Amino acid sequence: MKIAIGLLVLVVLLVGVVLSLPFLVDLNKYQDQYKPIIEEALNRKVQLEDIRLTIWPRIGARVAGFTVLDDPSFDSGSFASLSSLDVGVKLMPLLSGQVEVEEITLRNPVITVIKNKNGVLNASTIGRKGVAVPETPSRAPVPSAEGPLKILALLAVERVSIDGGKLTYRDQSAAKTTEYVLQDLEVLLRDVRLGQTPSLQFASLVQPFNMPVKLDGTFGPLKETMDLEAINFQLSVGKTDFTVMGKVVDHDATVTITSPVINTANLPVTLPLKKPVDIKNLTIVAEVRGQEVKLNALSLQLFDGDVKGNGNLISESETSPFSGTVTIQGLQLGPALAAVADMPLSIDGAVGADLSVEGRGTSLNATATIHAPMISVANLPGTAVLKKPVEIKNLQMTAELKGKEAKLNSLSFQLFDGQVKGNGKLVTGSEVPPFNGAVTIQGLQLGPALASVAETPISVSGTAGADLSVQGRGFSPPELTKALQGTGHMAVKNGKIQGVNILQEVVSALKVAGISIDDPNATVFSTIETDLAIKQGIIRLQNLLMDSHDFQATGGGTIGFDQRLNLLVNLNLSQEVSQKLSGASPVVKIAMKDGRLSLPLTITGTAQAPSYGVDVKGLTGKVQEQVKKKVEEAVGELLKGTTRPEDLKREGQELLKGLFGR
Repeated sequence: MKIAIGLLVLVVLLVGVVLSLPFLVDLNKYQDQYKPIIEEALNRKVQLEDIRLTIWPRIGARVAGFTVLDDPSFDSGSFASLSSLDVGVKLMPLLSGQVEVEEITLRNPVITVIKNKNGVLNASTIGRKGVAVPETPSRAPVPSAEGPLKILALLAVERVSIDGGKLTYRDQSAAKTTEYVLQDLEVLLRDVRLGQTPSLQFASLVQPFNMPVKLDGTFGPLKETMDLEAINFQLSVGKTDFTVMGKVVDHDATVTITSPVINTANLPVTLPLKKPVDIKNLTIVAEVRGQEVKLNALSLQLFDGDVKGNGNLISESETSPFSGTVTIQGLQLGPALAAVADMPLSIDGAVGADLSVEGRGTSLNATATIHAPMISVANLPGTAVLKKPVEIKNLQMTAELKGKEAKLNSLSFQLFDGQVKGNGKLVTGSEVPPFNGAVTIQGLQLGPALASVAETPISVSGTAGADLSVQGRGFSPPELTKALQGTGHMAVKNGKIQGVNILQEVVSALKVAGISIDDPNATVFSTIETDLAIKQGIIRLQNLLMDSHDFQATGGGTIGFDQRLNLLVNLNLSQEVSQKLSGASPVVKIAMKDGRLSLPLTITGTAQAPSYGVDVKGLTGKVQEQVKKKVEEAVGELLKGTTRPEDLKREGQELLKGLFGR
């Protein structure tokens, strides 16, 4: 019994001694020994409030109020701080005089990364003793072998964790300071020791997007040189999953990123899209070699089409040069355009494109060639822009972008059996961008073209050609009405105006009976051509010429963007038609000149409801002139005595008979 009591007392004494060790052993006296080592390794000043020995839940030490000050050239505050740093060691190796770290826990760390006005990161000089702040922006693609990760690699730690905390990135290089925060940090590292492949679990909430981010995987094995022969992670950003694989060797890194599907609605940035877009089977293969970042391969599926590309970036300054190419095949144009903008038209077809870009910093130069065998253009429900679908065939387009200037170097396609070619230029950067361009049309079938645009009681068929040059600002109807200007020439050959016969309008206006018209509801012509001038919402027709078997028309007028018509042409009827009219109307006979009749024709109203009128007042005036001339001649002869009153009476009767047919 006495032995048992003695052993119990001994155990109690030992437990008491162990529990009192944190109060008996003062580790703060070792600060002067270890603090300079930490400061030299980090190249930063360090502050420690308290270091205490811990017994439970494991033997180790707790550092309270640990703060790493920032680089003085960036900020006078702290770069990183934490409420406590717990280090636990293994008991058995400790009893034999060896220290093996089992666990490191950082509680509530607060880290602030700053990018100053020169584009330099405050983290760029961590762990680099004697290194001045760089004069050029720091991209920091690969951790430095001199930095704190080397210290981590040299440790033999079973578990490293971060419990809570916040990482802030503050960009002061732009005109307006932007800030992004990783809050609620949870990090767990296992098997952190040289020769081992650690596992990493990371979770955080990214602000201001309020987006959860998770990372789970392995990297390693760890070496003193910080080479990582294999990186394998599963990354989740919101609702989007990625697989990240790669390696880091001699400060050069390669990475492959894949994702089965990315929905743009789940991205942390707002894209200028009207509808969410699915990006499928994304694969990115990239590498970093020194200051060169290479996109070796990019492939994805977008709108049922295949997109492939590559690129190159030299990360040397804010104006870093870059270049790249993109190839698109089989992209469905309809869904693509619908996702970008609300359009009054639906456009369907599979398109391809070859795009090359180059530039420096925010300055972009690009050239693109777009090709498509067939594009169908139709209306969305409820619109009235096109009445019938339109097919655009063999589209070829080459464009380039230099700074704010976008140039359409060449455009060609087939439309209504005709060939369309064009070019143009647009200067971006304003709400109403200025533009100019030129279009040439050859062999276009006018009938189907007009029928697809609007349903009117009058239709025009024939083979059309045109040359048009325009300039303006903005693209909305009010902007085009105000600023669009242009000149050109248009010609239509061998056609028919269905819905009106101009000769029939003349016969009706003259009230002539007994004249037969082959087709009273159509006008056949061999040529219609005119010069065009566009200004302030009005198309002015100049030097208008229309040739028909029965007449020739010349004149001009205006057609408004609102489809209002105001045309005046002079009809010069053929001799055959003029003879028929003169035989049926003595008035016409008197008004004829050189065996032909000329009449002014007006066309007013709108394209949907045109109105035709023949100016018979001009015809009456001609008759009056003829009568006046006859009277003057007769009076003159009477005064001279060369004629008798009886003869003058007889000639007057014959004149009246010729005029009125009796």
